[in-house]
Amino acid sequence: MASLASLVYFVITLLALIRSSFACNATSEHYSGVIKALNVTVRSEAANDPGRTQASGLAYIEVNGKNYAPQSNGFNLAAFDALSGRFFASAAYDCFASQTACNNIGTFIDKLPQDSIVLIAIQQSGATNSHRPPSGKLQKLGAQNITSVAENTSYVLIGYKGSKSGDWKQDLFKSNAAGPAEVSGLIPIECSDLPSVSTTCSPFNVASQKYGGTCLGESSRNGLSNACINTINGNASSGWESASNGAVDSFIKIGFHTVFTINKLRIRPNLASGRQIKEILMEFSDCSYEKISLAGNITDFQEFTFISRQARWVKFTVQKVYGYSGGVGIQDIEIYNELCNPKTICDVVQIETNLTSSRYRLHSTKFPLMIDASGEVHVLLTSKSRASSSRYEVVIGSTANKDTVLKRIDNGITAEVVRRSNTGHLKGGESRSFWIEVENGHLRFGSGEQVYLSWRDADPIKIKYAFFYTKGPAANLHVCGRTDICYQDAVHYWPLDKLAVREFKKKRSTLGKIHGPVTVGKAASTSILGFFPLALSLDGQTSWIHLGDYPNSCLNDVSKCPDGVSLSFKAIITGYTSGSLLSTAAISVYHANNNIHFVLRDKEKLWEVKPNCRKFKWQTFGMSWSRENGLTAVIAGDTTIVLRDTTGRNVAPSNTSHTSVTIGMRENTMYAKAKIRDVAVWTEELGEERLSKLHSCNDADVCGLNWQYFDGSCYKETSASISAHEARNACQVEDADLVKITSSEENSFVNSLIVGQALIGLERDNQLGEFLWKDGMLVSFSQWNGSPGSQSCVVIDDKGDWKTANCFNATTKYVCEKAPHNYLGCYQENSSSPVFNFNPGGYRPSRMTPGLCMHACGNWYFKYAALKQGNLCMCSNSTSAVTERSQDRCSVPCFGSGDLKCGGYHNYLSIYKSVTVGPLSLALNSDSPAQTLSVFNIKLTPFSSPNPVVESYTVSIGDGYIHHTVEPFASFILSHPGMYYVLGKAKVKHNKTGHTSEIESFSNVTAMSNMTELDVFCPFCAPINSSVTCSVKFRYGADVDALMRRSSD
Repeated sequence: MASLASLVYFVITLLALIRSSFACNATSEHYSGVIKALNVTVRSEAANDPGRTQASGLAYIEVNGKNYAPQSNGFNLAAFDALSGRFFASAAYDCFASQTACNNIGTFIDKLPQDSIVLIAIQQSGATNSHRPPSGKLQKLGAQNITSVAENTSYVLIGYKGSKSGDWKQDLFKSNAAGPAEVSGLIPIECSDLPSVSTTCSPFNVASQKYGGTCLGESSRNGLSNACINTINGNASSGWESASNGAVDSFIKIGFHTVFTINKLRIRPNLASGRQIKEILMEFSDCSYEKISLAGNITDFQEFTFISRQARWVKFTVQKVYGYSGGVGIQDIEIYNELCNPKTICDVVQIETNLTSSRYRLHSTKFPLMIDASGEVHVLLTSKSRASSSRYEVVIGSTANKDTVLKRIDNGITAEVVRRSNTGHLKGGESRSFWIEVENGHLRFGSGEQVYLSWRDADPIKIKYAFFYTKGPAANLHVCGRTDICYQDAVHYWPLDKLAVREFKKKRSTLGKIHGPVTVGKAASTSILGFFPLALSLDGQTSWIHLGDYPNSCLNDVSKCPDGVSLSFKAIITGYTSGSLLSTAAISVYHANNNIHFVLRDKEKLWEVKPNCRKFKWQTFGMSWSRENGLTAVIAGDTTIVLRDTTGRNVAPSNTSHTSVTIGMRENTMYAKAKIRDVAVWTEELGEERLSKLHSCNDADVCGLNWQYFDGSCYKETSASISAHEARNACQVEDADLVKITSSEENSFVNSLIVGQALIGLERDNQLGEFLWKDGMLVSFSQWNGSPGSQSCVVIDDKGDWKTANCFNATTKYVCEKAPHNYLGCYQENSSSPVFNFNPGGYRPSRMTPGLCMHACGNWYFKYAALKQGNLCMCSNSTSAVTERSQDRCSVPCFGSGDLKCGGYHNYLSIYKSVTVGPLSLALNSDSPAQTLSVFNIKLTPFSSPNPVVESYTVSIGDGYIHHTVEPFASFILSHPGMYYVLGKAKVKHNKTGHTSEIESFSNVTAMSNMTELDVFCPFCAPINSSVTCSVKFRYGADVDALMRRSSD
């Protein structure tokens, strides 16, 4: 019996192995993109060769079973990368027909990078006595017999461009009618030039249908349609179920759109189906497998980490169950690569048909992107901030146009570098995951572990920007090429821009745990040049995020941070019930009863503030604490709220012992309905100005066209062939100066703006023998590349290093920096005899901004405007009695704009030049007298100085009707005769200060009726081209109701 049992076991095992061999394919499915060797056959058929394939002969360049010869008359060439084995390019040149074609062979070779394999086969005829190929260049490749090539001769070459030796190089010449010529060889590939693991790994849930995942099969759907697909389509209300009597051995099979490296599973079982799953066998496309055991009665996701492997699909087979009746079910399945630790942040952009996106600044030239498009998408990679500059262009094919192409474009001339046909990567309705890597002249494009396009450029373009374009319907892209400029000094930072939640500040971080249905989407109503940040969305019912455990952090024990602790995040609250936004053992931020509660406690005391809560609006929530100053909370949006609890209150010691940091939930209660992003923590006390600035960090709208914002200043790079003196003059024309760099963060930001090198505002003072900034300040930060040279001016190069340059030679680029319009700086005045002693009044302190104060003082004809305490405006004609101080003394955010300074406390002033705006007036002209039930026209004409611009108009009629428009005219129909009071208003904005005001004008208009024998009872006034219900009363006969169309006709 034992031998029989062993035989049965052997047969079952053998059948399982046979079944497994059909289910997976370790050689074809487990494709990593690594090419170990090129098996090459090159064949040349001339016109008179016996045994030729066609009458005039044919060329073959076969590599690993595929023909790369264009099969056109003349020289057929194909080039491959000797370091990776990737195909570069192919071409054909009919040297027999023209010398120009012969010369083009040399051009093709020149454009190839070093370490290139060059394969050549002549078709029909290669040369004449007068049309000769570039023998010298070909001989360097190994073409020893190239000089023998003549009319109707055949010739082949396996050649190499580079400094290394290759014993596989060979060529063969056959004279007229003596061919064909054919050589073969096996070329080993070093595999030394492959994309980095950090590039190819995907930070996304590769099983999601949204990202190209699909259901490849299932054992039973229990009568439900598409039940398997419900586990990966984000449908929270349904999933997959087995047959009621077939739980064990039931399965589903999930496929990916390409090969990915994976090592993490998140699975949420369905408990409503009867039985529960106890054990699952996971089989992978590389023929490997894993077994996982699930805990019973768990409604949340369960997570499992396994050995990393590359796979195209995973099959889940139920092997054991809890319970004795009913089927089993799976609600959701997510698959990740936990080892993938990207250092770039994602933004989303929608590109319309035949329109190119704005520039996207790439902080890294290795970046992932996801594309949802049904037509081909073009990715333009440039060194300059113009789409028309020299560039690489990756054309990503779709199901309609399946070719994927890499081009290089210089001066409008396009050279196709490499093409891969019949790929069809894009598919409408799916955000497919790709990556681009540009490094050391090597450009690669791929998805997962597969490399689709690869090219090494002999004269590489330095990439700094990306543009996106589509010829098909509108496309949506997630582009992940940005780094955290705003949070570089934070100790912890979670951008929350992907469903794979990671902390950016750790060299090796694990995935945070997402609980319940969490989605990722567009984070704000405003964008940076059309690119929107992303945020995670919580449903307010079961979804929350566990960022991780931090047992030794002041997040859970503030006594561990003697310099204090600060945190910040951006959020929009959309729930009406109470909800926890962020929670630790020591810190809690939650909303309840229309208030935001900021709470911090140590072992003895508790500090708390609770400002009013504004919902349905993106805001930045920040808090800072130190034992000396207590708790400060800041809420920054279009206005800024600052509250403090400086003393706290005594409390009993807390029994809380957990060390976790959570978002969206606290102690299994208070689930928040909100979107949230950019969670950051500092182990020091930050000022409220710094916290409020985070709301507008990287906001391009603060600075205006062509200027970029960073940490309170505006910057612009300009290209011009001028001297250092002329460059400074050009900056000053724009109320700016050459940039002054005072920190490593600012140096990194300025470096991100430039291509090559650019002049900055540092210059050697020959009398003092040291370098000074243009405003006379000493250097507090430097980034010299070695020691300074002997020249006097300073440039920053594309690595961020400084070096000296000749001040009189023409510079090609320079960087300007400016403060908000008319800002002079931070000053202190004498408290006993202040010169800023006139308060212009007429403003609301809660809306104080620099623009408001500049205009208020300008209207009284004062030269200077000063702000202090965040909401107080004072005027003066002199600054002689004030003393300049460091900017940190004027750190109080303006009550009406948290990203700008409005002085300090006591006698510290933020001083601006005032703005005197000429008299503003509005003329109102209308038809007079007006006739009832006829078109009545109104025209508004503003009179103002050049700087203010009209943003909108309103017109109100005496009956209470108000009409809003952006046009300076309006047309109405008046129903009743009589006198009408018409009031027109224009909203005016100063295009430099941003201050808005209103001007108005009015007129009395008489409306007369030319109707007799009836009266019409309608609304008194309405715009034209609208329908209203009226009552018509006849003097003789019955009254009627009528629907009247008010038309301009």
